[in-house]
Amino acid sequence: MPGCGGSSSSARAPRSGSWLALGSNAISSSCSARSAATAPPRVSPCECDFAAGRLFVSMMWRSRKAIDLLRDPRIAVHSVTTNKEGADGDVKIYGHSVDERDPDVRAAFREAIRRRIDWAPDEPEYHCFSVDVRSAGYTRFGGEAEAVAWDEERGLRRLSPPG
Repeated sequence: MPGCGGSSSSARAPRSGSWLALGSNAISSSCSARSAATAPPRVSPCECDFAAGRLFVSMMWRSRKAIDLLRDPRIAVHSVTTNKEGADGDVKIYGHSVDERDPDVRAAFREAIRRRIDWAPDEPEYHCFSVDVRSAGYTRFGGEAEAVAWDEERGLRRLSPPG
């Protein structure tokens, strides 16, 4: 997905569309799953931010989830369901985390989080990861049901709505 980590393999992902626009709001609070060294994958709450054309997840310095991503960059980001009808939609993103060290990229992240919550972490005392998206999906249930998916092989496609 362009700008979501910037790998050339993801350069064909769409930049816009209803699923991405709605998804940017839906994944501001999300869960990330990542591989644990000797145990089942861990699922942790995290907050996401968009800046510099990237999807960011940040973590406390040397936290267990940051160490997991430094060891194994595979990540899944899933939006938080806000109502039982699923009318707000459900976003799932699968990819690889990128440990962002570029000062300009980190500054863009810090500005995005400052705009959202009027606070930003101090440099360099946090981990800043972007997500190199390999596949993604958006599903909305209810009266305006829709389903959209994207992956590197098949591109963007509309699916039969759920239900």
